[in-house]
Amino acid sequence: MISDSIFLVYLASALLILSYVLVGFGIVKRIAQWSSNSPDKRAISLAVIFIYLLSVFEVIDIVNDLFHLIS
Repeated sequence: MISDSIFLVYLASALLILSYVLVGFGIVKRIAQWSSNSPDKRAISLAVIFIYLLSVFEVIDIVNDLFHLIS
């Protein structure tokens, strides 16, 4: 039987990952809606994707820390 604290860590991790996946899909959808492929918009798109990927690595570290707390 899973204790309450372990269940809450799993739930928090799943919700955090789900929210970041939804944000990622939103970013990709918004970039795909832009009709013009001007260099400025391309540079902005790459910068947004780069910042998003950096934040994903931070989320992975947070989830890792959560699991280290319960083990």
